[in-house]
Amino acid sequence: MRTQARYRCLPDYKVISGSGDGRSAHFDVEVWILGTRIARGEGHGRRAAEMAAATMALACEDSWPRPLLEEIDATIR
Repeated sequence: MRTQARYRCLPDYKVISGSGDGRSAHFDVEVWILGTRIARGEGHGRRAAEMAAATMALACEDSWPRPLLEEIDATIR
């Protein structure tokens, strides 16, 4: 929701690697905002890796890209 409020878009999750099946599955996922890689997470399953990446992204929210000026102007109106 923070990316929607700030940028009016959802973050993109990209699977970097995945191996194994079932209980032995392991994934590495990156989260991207406006074409900028924000964080990386890993977990036993794609969703777990996405949640780990999202948690890391929230921890470094200060380093997220700045919203475009036209997006800031549209919010003010």
